[in-house]
Amino acid sequence: MLRRPLIPALFFFIGGIFLGHVLMPHGHYTLLCLFCVCVCLLVLILLVSSPGRLYLCLFLFFLLGAQTDLIRHHRSPLSELAEARHQVLMEGTILEPAIISGDLARLILRVDTLTHEGKRIRSREKVRLTVFSQIRDFSPGESILCWARLGAFRNFNNPGRYNYELAMDVAGLVCAASVSDGRRIVSMGKGDIGFPWETLESMRKPVRDFFEANLSFQNQAILKALILGERQSITGEIREAFRMSGLSHVLAVSGLHIAVVAWLCYTFLKKLLSLSSLLILRTDIRKLSALMTCLPVIGYTGLTGFQISAVRAMIMGLAYLVSLVISREKDVWSTLAIAALIVLGLDPHAFFSISAQLSFLAVAGILWLSPVVSRWLCLTVDEQTIHSRALNLFYSYVGGLIAVTLSATIFLLPITTFYFHQVPLMTLPLNLALVRVLGVFRLYL
Repeated sequence: MLRRPLIPALFFFIGGIFLGHVLMPHGHYTLLCLFCVCVCLLVLILLVSSPGRLYLCLFLFFLLGAQTDLIRHHRSPLSELAEARHQVLMEGTILEPAIISGDLARLILRVDTLTHEGKRIRSREKVRLTVFSQIRDFSPGESILCWARLGAFRNFNNPGRYNYELAMDVAGLVCAASVSDGRRIVSMGKGDIGFPWETLESMRKPVRDFFEANLSFQNQAILKALILGERQSITGEIREAFRMSGLSHVLAVSGLHIAVVAWLCYTFLKKLLSLSSLLILRTDIRKLSALMTCLPVIGYTGLTGFQISAVRAMIMGLAYLVSLVISREKDVWSTLAIAALIVLGLDPHAFFSISAQLSFLAVAGILWLSPVVSRWLCLTVDEQTIHSRALNLFYSYVGGLIAVTLSATIFLLPITTFYFHQVPLMTLPLNLALVRVLGVFRLYL
């Protein structure tokens, strides 16, 4: 525990998040009490000796986890109006491309102001707006005005149900809103989505328009999901095909995409910097390349619109790149722990989302099981067994891919079975083929 204090700190922080959920009905009073206790703990940490200081720090992480979760449970005026299903006059800005299915369109709207019973309320919260007929082309960044009926998100009480309320909360949506006729939505021109979203949208729009003008509907839907992180055009048939094959993670910009971008940029920058003998003599080009790779990783995440899954993968990638810079890349468990602490500190409800659980557990499974699987596959082949060095390298590369894919698949099997109620038998070969296609560029760099 003394060698890797971040790992127990992470578990204590997660325990605090659970405590915050339990104490949620008494949030305001509990938050004040926890704040006072944290102040007292900080004073004690400065006064006590080293042996007891570690345990006080862990308890502090526990209380901070509870505080972080309780802060998220703020009561919004929109939530109170949505509980009573009031009709309000909303003015807001569209943040994402619309999801269109037949005569129905779903929008993510940032509410700027709303009027109810003559009272004008300012708000900067997001709602999910559904238009049931007479839909049109709604553009991101467009400001609209409409009468809409608010409604709270509700779960079905079926066993093994999908937690719709939690999923909407993790996405940052306060409530739902509905408009029966799209002709009642008045366009107010270009809205202000703020910096850096305005700049990002100006970069994303030409890419989106290029896909729509040159590709079939199915191909453009997949490429927009892979590159821009926009899954609005993914149909139920495409989503079901990926889910049945165990490749659903490909449609969400996540660790696989960020890892490919980071590896390609790091390898290219390292080879470019190695051309200068002056840099080789005066600096560590590995560390310099890792530091410079942070910029394209952040840039690619911005191109995807800072999707939740992409931001989590970016934090994990940046944590590893920083560990290279400070020469701690071999301490992978501490790197994973600090990435998880940052993610949960920014959004404690990420711990309850399926995508976050799959992301971190997949990495944990690879770190834990892949060495065992590698030894089982006998990847360390003696030079006398395979005399060709190229064949030996190829065997080691393919065996490494098998070990990583098999480790992640085995480790995630209980949680994927629990959430999706099925075991896709083609997961291993299809993921192995996909990783090889995306990773083949590495062989020639």
